[in-house]
Amino acid sequence: MLTKAIAVAVGVLAGGAGLAVADGTYFGITGGVARATSGVGSFGPEESMATLTNLGAIAGYRMDNGGNFFGGEFNAEFSIGDEFTDDPGGQTCSAGANGPYYCRHDATLRLRGIAGTTLANGNEVFGSLGVVQIRGESATGTSTVAAVTSTGFTAGLGMTMSGMGSAGTTRVEIVLDKADNSNEPSGYQPTYQAVSLIVGFMF
Repeated sequence: MLTKAIAVAVGVLAGGAGLAVADGTYFGITGGVARATSGVGSFGPEESMATLTNLGAIAGYRMDNGGNFFGGEFNAEFSIGDEFTDDPGGQTCSAGANGPYYCRHDATLRLRGIAGTTLANGNEVFGSLGVVQIRGESATGTSTVAAVTSTGFTAGLGMTMSGMGSAGTTRVEIVLDKADNSNEPSGYQPTYQAVSLIVGFMF
């Protein structure tokens, strides 16, 4: 399902109209879906997984140089009540956890640099690289959880096209987040990895 959504989004953008952009500060609102998995490091092979629905916001600054551009931005995404299930059991942590993995995702915070170029049709393609922090809850026992914060890296590829009317631009991107360093709730260190499809309206 996620693969099909990515293909459709890229196809739509590839045929889009041109857009006008300029140096300076920009903001945006985003919505997306992510496929996330969590492991338990040296504890054992147990994993949990979730399909997350996220809403978020972006603030950034960009500089243009001919047909190229670069800059930096901060992105925050928040999940809409999505829980992880055990693999292969398929049960949530509230039904009984089998390892100290992620039980719930609350937020993803990204600080990243971006760089890109303008295509012949006026659309833009770009890449991003930076650091990510994941916040949520992990299991600390069969029926107990604790707040967890994990840090790592984020990388992405995207495309931008003209928005609605003359206002703003529309962005679609694929983002990988990988966070293997946590605050070790109850001595455990759960890992987190997700691939996200994010659509944003920038203004």
